[in-house]
Amino acid sequence: MPLKKTIIEPSWEAKYSFSPAVVTEGGRTIWLDGHVGFADDTGASLADNFDAQVRQASKNLEKTLQRAGGTFKDVVWMTVAVSDGRYSQRFTDIRRKSMAAIFRRAPC
Repeated sequence: MPLKKTIIEPSWEAKYSFSPAVVTEGGRTIWLDGHVGFADDTGASLADNFDAQVRQASKNLEKTLQRAGGTFKDVVWMTVAVSDGRYSQRFTDIRRKSMAAIFRRAPC
């Protein structure tokens, strides 16, 4: 049975680039473990580049999703930990820009 996904439209949550709820029916569930972006695909450190770390973590997550038979369009829940609160808004900006085409609205 194909997965039916209904996104509950955000109100105040839209400012922070997430949806308050997603309802799913059918399909299968893939649980993903934590993904980080400490190093790029060549193994070079991204220690002093927050933007690159966010993009690399997203890339790593996308690769795992593909290996499991999914895409970002299938994601219904995303928990993020940003260790330095000064970067929270920057993370939101990067996620909004990089995932806008995927979600066609504020990502989960």
